[in-house]
Amino acid sequence: MAIARCNKCGFLHEPDEGLVGHEMSCSQCAAPVRVYRTLFFVDALLKKHMDALREIQRLQTEAATAIPPKTVSATTQQIRNIDVFNTNVFAQEAQHAAIVAWFAQKGWQTQIHVESVDTTGFYDEMAVQIGDNYSLYKNVLDAIRWAQREGRPSCQVRLEKGEKQRRETDNQAIVDFCQKLYDTTLVARFFHNRKEKTLTLWIQDAKNAQNFFDGIWLEWYALMNILKCAQQWQKKFSCARNLIISHGNGDRYELDIFFLLDSTPVCLECKSGEFRPHIERAQTLRRKLGLDSANFIMCVAGLEDENLPGLSFMHKLTFINESTLPACLQGIAQGAP
Repeated sequence: MAIARCNKCGFLHEPDEGLVGHEMSCSQCAAPVRVYRTLFFVDALLKKHMDALREIQRLQTEAATAIPPKTVSATTQQIRNIDVFNTNVFAQEAQHAAIVAWFAQKGWQTQIHVESVDTTGFYDEMAVQIGDNYSLYKNVLDAIRWAQREGRPSCQVRLEKGEKQRRETDNQAIVDFCQKLYDTTLVARFFHNRKEKTLTLWIQDAKNAQNFFDGIWLEWYALMNILKCAQQWQKKFSCARNLIISHGNGDRYELDIFFLLDSTPVCLECKSGEFRPHIERAQTLRRKLGLDSANFIMCVAGLEDENLPGLSFMHKLTFINESTLPACLQGIAQGAP
């Protein structure tokens, strides 16, 4: 079954199942509406309902015990109890104000894309699933990226062979992951051939979806870990993605992620493919911004752990990969004044 709910007028209807994953016009007001599988829509709705119930219970408990409010910054108070995976609260100019001020003090102008930290879509959840299980899903990502670059309409992934119990567990996880890519419309179609043990994924034409597989997923993964750190350690923070900085001397750069935890500035560049040509640019930018090497991070997906210390020493940058990124950010959060 399929379901579509119009965000403009609230009209709810059941279109043909063949429209799942596509947009249609609302029959009530003609606004564009995304069509979902009914079970996926209900599951998302139940999660929001349970989150709301838990929040109500928390507020009732605080009121009953008359806990005095803590004196914290507005930004810290703002992030304390929200679901960082489903909010547009960070997509505001006020949230970016500290970053704008930091660059202004150094003579840089900033161009902020506030929507780049809006987590109301599914990019953030899928990015965290990928980042936490990159070695398991790498073949799927590589196949999709290859098909996109070659202009192919679809790609095929063969499920791995190996020790029986592990093979079955990993293969089922990959199948579930591909199904979720389809449910969240990151791929246009998905077919599991159980007899041949193959998965076929049809490429999504939407540019944002293709950019996600081309490497933007790693930016989302880093962003969500930053937000979780700020929430866990109750830090004042300001965080931006894809901001453009320019200087009066003609210098102009686009930064993947820049954030402040309390007064600690960190620039984080994310590379899911070839990173070597970008090293000199990163070194130059680090010097121009006056950042310590510990505060200019190059996160390279799939980079071997044993190579990280050597690369960091050679290039006076901090090299990490997707698996060491959470610990790196936790260390920054703990050390922030």
